[in-house]
Amino acid sequence: MIVSYLSLSDIDLERDRRTLPVRSGGLILFNNMIPHRSLPNMSEGIRWSLDLRWQKASEPGGLWGLKNGVVMRKGSDPDFRVNWTEFDSVNRHIVQTEYIKGDKAVS
Repeated sequence: MIVSYLSLSDIDLERDRRTLPVRSGGLILFNNMIPHRSLPNMSEGIRWSLDLRWQKASEPGGLWGLKNGVVMRKGSDPDFRVNWTEFDSVNRHIVQTEYIKGDKAVS
């Protein structure tokens, strides 16, 4: 299998940008190679977002060293219960803000 990655220099954001309006209750699925963002919520309602990843627990979870991901299931333990303690102990927004301001290094 040949794996190829795009660099930011390969992407023309003006040419390649797509806007995807989604109705309430809608769903968008894409892989981790798609640069993405959401725009400000202009409605009076709450907008929920959920990021799920299916991968080996031994692989990085995409939180860039800010915090570990959460294992939701173990094939070896059918009675496994999710432990949110470690995940909830780090507020990634605070850590990211400190990093951007130069107050803290991300490991």
